[in-house]
Amino acid sequence: MATQNWVTWAAGGSYAAPLLSKELHEWAQFELQFDQFTERSSEYGPGKGDVMFWGVDQDLVGAPTTFATSVLNENVPIPLSPWTRIRTSVTVGEVGRGTSVSKLAMTLSSLDLDDRSKRRLKNHLVRILDEGASVPYKATAVKYSPTGAAAGTWSLTGVPGAAVTSNTTAWHFRDVYEYMYSTLRIPPYDDEGNYIWITTQQGIRGLYEDPDFEQVQLYAEPKNRLNGEVGRYHHFRIIRTNHPQALGFVGAGNVCAEFVAFGEDAVVKAVAAEPVLLADRSGDFGRTLRLAWWGVLNWGEIHPYLITGDARIVHCAST
Repeated sequence: MATQNWVTWAAGGSYAAPLLSKELHEWAQFELQFDQFTERSSEYGPGKGDVMFWGVDQDLVGAPTTFATSVLNENVPIPLSPWTRIRTSVTVGEVGRGTSVSKLAMTLSSLDLDDRSKRRLKNHLVRILDEGASVPYKATAVKYSPTGAAAGTWSLTGVPGAAVTSNTTAWHFRDVYEYMYSTLRIPPYDDEGNYIWITTQQGIRGLYEDPDFEQVQLYAEPKNRLNGEVGRYHHFRIIRTNHPQALGFVGAGNVCAEFVAFGEDAVVKAVAAEPVLLADRSGDFGRTLRLAWWGVLNWGEIHPYLITGDARIVHCAST
């Protein structure tokens, strides 16, 4: 049975039977951002099971931290310090969705229903993949909660440390950067020393309305504001998304825009089978065309936080 249906916008009728316009219109699509920043594993693929493992090397245990404490004494053997490797993993699984078109509908329609169905499936595919890619970013143990225009609370337990009561401001960008760089020692995402900050339009507005940000933009990137670009601020490349399943709001009354900030080596993508569009004409002599997208994949956080040096991602969250 065909799954395409006309929706009546208002009750009523007409004595005429006008033709359907061939000009095609589509529902607006989300801006998708997460999947592009994930790292694709070149060592994993078909025929390698449903679990991908990887190791993370830690520093020497109990080793000196200064030059002075590393000075050796003559005839005394060099002290040895062990180092450890953490093993973590991600399990892949099947994902997909389908639709159908009857041969009768394709015969009578002036539109290419096969092509239109494929477009609908592709749009659904990329939305689902982007939401899936966002999950490990938000699973990080490092949580940040803005508690005022110039205040924030950190937690390293995976549980937010406070209730969010303020939208993000320029102060929060500076606070998050200093903690990521100086305390967590997260390597920057690019060679210019920048991290990535993904948020929603509400988070962008909180930054734009801050006088500190306005003052910096006058001298640093004056064209950004005029062109409506998000741009960069305080060593962050700021990315905007309107994908509600990926990022939403936090805090009472949706006061704050959810965000994630991260450096390099943050999330890995394990793909056993690339997502593809499939067609099936079997059954009832081909009177129904079934179309679907299908793939076998998943994403995982590369550095689950254990000690300083392991973290790569910060997530804005509220109690």
